[in-house]
Amino acid sequence: MAKSTPVDIPWANECAQRRVLLGMSQTSVATAVGLTFQQIQKYERGSNRIGSSRLFEFAQVLDVPCPISSTTNASNALAGRPMSGRGRKGFGEAATPSSRKRIAD
Repeated sequence: MAKSTPVDIPWANECAQRRVLLGMSQTSVATAVGLTFQQIQKYERGSNRIGSSRLFEFAQVLDVPCPISSTTNASNALAGRPMSGRGRKGFGEAATPSSRKRIAD
């Protein structure tokens, strides 16, 4: 499982807070999504990343809107991530001086 990033931690914390607010144990959440309570602990501590499909399952169990369905959250989450060199082409950063000249012409 991949390590969490600063983008993942707030969502993990919100899942834990909502679980506690609902009076649910880690075991009950784990059972509802087909995991062990140890995996829930790892997600809530931020030791492991929560995948989008798993996050959707948690949202259903915890009775909250799924954060990945919101365009606001998605754009905020990706705002600080650098794009690869290939992805930047066409977004104002051409790879070579000759390609910059072709784009300008």
